[in-house]
Amino acid sequence: MQVEEIREIYNKTTKEYDKLVTPRRICQFLTLIYELDLRGNKKILEVGCGPGWLSIEIGRTFPYSKVIGVDISENMIQLALENAEKLQVKNVQFEISDEHNLKFLNEHFDVVATSMLLQWSPNVHKFLSEAYRVLIRGGKIGLISPAPEAYKELRQAYQNLKEKYERYYKGTGAQEMIGIRIYSPKEIQELHRNAGFKITRVFIMNLKEPLTHEDALHQAPQNR
Repeated sequence: MQVEEIREIYNKTTKEYDKLVTPRRICQFLTLIYELDLRGNKKILEVGCGPGWLSIEIGRTFPYSKVIGVDISENMIQLALENAEKLQVKNVQFEISDEHNLKFLNEHFDVVATSMLLQWSPNVHKFLSEAYRVLIRGGKIGLISPAPEAYKELRQAYQNLKEKYERYYKGTGAQEMIGIRIYSPKEIQELHRNAGFKITRVFIMNLKEPLTHEDALHQAPQNR
């Protein structure tokens, strides 16, 4: 799957994807923020920000830091801007950028964060190389990625979503909705080491995806 195909999928399914960001996903975001153990004012980049909720949570948690979220989907960026404006989070901005060619200077950020991006990247090595390039020396990268054993569950959840909202997902296969490849924790660590990173913390969260769209709506945060 190529970058343009991925962009088209997310441009087409932006609003429905946004509704899948349930409290369980927000819990993952907050756990990642805690594990990053940030201090003081930081420059933070989220790659593959989608509707912007991880960037927004980081911005709310660290109001004196500067947060930039990037995504290849123009519709996702527009929605992220709207979500941040609704919550009046002023220290977050969103821009269009490809994870394989980040439009930032070398050693520009203290932190790079990403959620559910790795399995979508057509060139994981290039993405991690770019993340390493834009980080200051001694900077941190933190990511959330599904485990391989979650593939069946994810496939069922997205298949149910596809059946209910066929007008959005017509012609889109289950793999195209989940990603190109799901990596094991061991594979993810090896990919990061090869890019120059030092692994300091790996943990597994046993959180399940909602299997129907109604479940997702029932779990949706009431006051984001």
